[in-house]
Amino acid sequence: MDSCKDKIRELYLSGDWRGIVQLFENGFCDEKLLWFQPDLDGIDFLEKSLATVGVKGISSIGCGTGLLEWIINSSTAVPVERE
Repeated sequence: MDSCKDKIRELYLSGDWRGIVQLFENGFCDEKLLWFQPDLDGIDFLEKSLATVGVKGISSIGCGTGLLEWIINSSTAVPVERE
């Protein structure tokens, strides 16, 4: 496993979603881990949009690593259904 993947795992295990987003903002790109790589502005926009329309939860269709759903849940507190 390369050092960037190790760093993402470390940040994930410590609950640091901001650190993971900052890695992607700084140019780390591994589409196997997260094909859509949000930045902090995108996360802020998503949080405000979900609140504006009153979203109480989102569903994961289970076609990736779950990292994006984890970032969304961790940053917005909107629950993610994974079943």
